[in-house]
Amino acid sequence: MRGFARAVDLAELELRHSTLHVVVAQFAPAFRPACEPSAATCLDLVTTAIDAVGNVGEFAATVDPATSTIRLAFALREDAARLCALTRATPARNGQPGPVVATFIYDQPLHDDLQELQRREAARAVAMIQQPRGAASAARVS
Repeated sequence: MRGFARAVDLAELELRHSTLHVVVAQFAPAFRPACEPSAATCLDLVTTAIDAVGNVGEFAATVDPATSTIRLAFALREDAARLCALTRATPARNGQPGPVVATFIYDQPLHDDLQELQRREAARAVAMIQQPRGAASAARVS
């Protein structure tokens, strides 16, 4: 199920929603992706996953190279829960700053899974574009 989540600036998200559901990804110490810039690449993969799992609400995503983390703030609890299920996140401990609901480790196996998900999503998008107009409409209806 593909979603239509909308990325917004964190300040804008905080103004619109009184409660945010925050998920933090911590880069594994030994993780070094083959491509650079690594933080931007990883963030791109995570945001592709956000749409791929069916998220529909607004979210903000930031990378903090100093702490080796990606912080994802969701307007909808369900959207945070879907990403947590995909990444096998664990409930946050009280030591996390702010309203963090869960954390996960961003390691090589997760990176590989997210790259595969991105490839499948790209192939699906190309297939939709190449379908005749009537077939694409029929596929959305069923």
